[in-house]
Amino acid sequence: MQGVLSDPYTAHYRFLGEPQKGYAYLSGTRKPPVFGYLVQVVINAKNLMGNYVGEQPFRFFIKNEMLYPLDTSDKAEVVQ
Repeated sequence: MQGVLSDPYTAHYRFLGEPQKGYAYLSGTRKPPVFGYLVQVVINAKNLMGNYVGEQPFRFFIKNEMLYPLDTSDKAEVVQ
């Protein structure tokens, strides 16, 4: 998150449940899907003025101990 947040050391993370098995299409590709784990997090961090901005939702995909941020256009689904 160091490249995304203006002050990543002040961030507060709240996980919305445990990681769940699922798949995602990484790097904007539509095939083939990559299987791993999906996790949803809300993050509250300080902006450039030093004020907390409020919780912002983020989704991440975990594969082989690597964490990939997903944006709202990325297709990712939980599998049972």
